[in-house]
Amino acid sequence: MFWIVAAGITAIVAFAILAPLRRARAGAEPAAAFDLRVYRDQLSEVERDLERGVLQPEDAQRLRAEIGRKVLDADRRVAQAAPTVGRSGGLIWAGAVLVVMLAGAVALYLREGVPGAPDMPLAERFAAADAAYRARPAQAQAEADAPARPAPD
Repeated sequence: MFWIVAAGITAIVAFAILAPLRRARAGAEPAAAFDLRVYRDQLSEVERDLERGVLQPEDAQRLRAEIGRKVLDADRRVAQAAPTVGRSGGLIWAGAVLVVMLAGAVALYLREGVPGAPDMPLAERFAAADAAYRARPAQAQAEADAPARPAPD
């Protein structure tokens, strides 16, 4: 049962990591492209409001300048996002990193864990802990059995 849950969680995490990269590779536009469309709509709304007389010309000019700065920033982000997706092979690298991490986790578990250990019910765990507690040596005996440490320089 543990292995099924562990494999399921691993698959979910791998999907969560690879999904954005796969979408970017499939040609999904970056968020900045959506921002550009919104800012262009805002500019057209400013023009309509100016024509209807809702905005003063000074306010419209300030809004155009502010929206223009946002358009330039979003355009810069679109330009930066586009080349990195195709050039880097991010999906392949992310998949390779996931495989290496998974292999490392399995190797660490096989080295440090106890894969063949049977389940131990809670009552048996308490009994084993109690037996270890009662069998511990006294403080004087533990100090006598401890290896001698060299004196500090």
